[in-house]
Amino acid sequence: MNHRTSLRAALLISSLCATVAAQVPTDAIVVLETSTPNGLNYKFVDVLGRGVTTALGQMVFLQPPPVSVATDPTGSTHFFFQANPSSLAGTWRYATGLLGRIASAQWGSWLRLAGERVEVGSTRVFTLRAGLVESYAKVPPSQIVPATPLFTLPSAIDLAVAEPFVYVASDSGGASVVVEYSLVSGTQRTIGSYFGVRSIAVSPFGTELALGLQSGDLQRISVANGATLNTTTTGLGALVAVGYSRFGTLVWADSQQLWSELVPGGPLYTSSTGIRDFGVAVWPAASATPFGAGCARGATVTWSVPSVPSLGNGAFALGLRNGVPVSFTVLAVGTDRQTAAGSLPLPYDLQPLGAPGCQLLVDPAVLALRSTDVFGETDQPLPIPASPSLAGIEVVAQWFVPDATVGPLALAGSAGLACAIR
Repeated sequence: MNHRTSLRAALLISSLCATVAAQVPTDAIVVLETSTPNGLNYKFVDVLGRGVTTALGQMVFLQPPPVSVATDPTGSTHFFFQANPSSLAGTWRYATGLLGRIASAQWGSWLRLAGERVEVGSTRVFTLRAGLVESYAKVPPSQIVPATPLFTLPSAIDLAVAEPFVYVASDSGGASVVVEYSLVSGTQRTIGSYFGVRSIAVSPFGTELALGLQSGDLQRISVANGATLNTTTTGLGALVAVGYSRFGTLVWADSQQLWSELVPGGPLYTSSTGIRDFGVAVWPAASATPFGAGCARGATVTWSVPSVPSLGNGAFALGLRNGVPVSFTVLAVGTDRQTAAGSLPLPYDLQPLGAPGCQLLVDPAVLALRSTDVFGETDQPLPIPASPSLAGIEVVAQWFVPDATVGPLALAGSAGLACAIR
């Protein structure tokens, strides 16, 4: 592909983005699963059910596996988790990078003991262990500093944070009390008594709490007076975790399935092992995350991006790695990973087009033909204009590489890539 054609493709993609109305940005749900020894624990699940990504580069030596996970409401570059192995027990922080990859791990600046839950507020990290709620400075200090004990609630099982308040739920044989603690005054207030609470979450607007019950019911209650606002029978088992998206919609999970109010027709994700906990990222940020799976030769293809898809990033590009050397590849780019051509549900089985076992994962609104070098690599420039109208748009892409084994089409698709522009 010559430079003129390459530039034309980039301009077509930029034009496509500029003419599509801004979409509702999606959140990433960080799901903590049980695992076999040295197995993987974390997946990133799109809150609209549009894709699941296994976090790459995870630490897998902590045994037993972690017990709780929490996202940061004021940032998107990391998440926290609580681990209770025989050594290195306590709260850890994973820094995440492009393409769903763990960039680094940090341990020791927060709780260094076994605990049950971790949550993150706007300024501090909070942990729950044996009924004791403690807080720690969010920014890791140069030296370990003592925790700030807040209060103790016997039989406490879960906590939620919306600073300046911390909410804790207990469960003593089915009878559950929900308590509010003020970080300003240091006082407690009992919000109400309920039955069989397993998990708790606070809405981003601070007006309601969600309770996940042992019965599988999902109960909304008022923060002001504890009154039940709504009870939903989910049909699931005991709800091990509940959470809110930044839009105030609910996400919930039992030990096997993860659901969202934004996708009422089916689960976002079904675990093959077991779900322990999840956290919903509520901080909008530019990101590039793989989703779905490739087929045949496309399954070995990997994505490369040099930087985040931020507004005004003229150097942004989509890269192919481990493609077919000295050959060609086709890049399909669009702004939809749910339907193609306006009505074709995605993913779409490509068997009728001559590629059995392969799927179209994105709406191919723009197609770019690229040549690969001797290493099977190529890069498609995708400069992003500094236009506020692009904020929140999701650009999705998929590579197709030559492979005579897949059928008459002789093209194998890669995993998809979702780029959230901010």
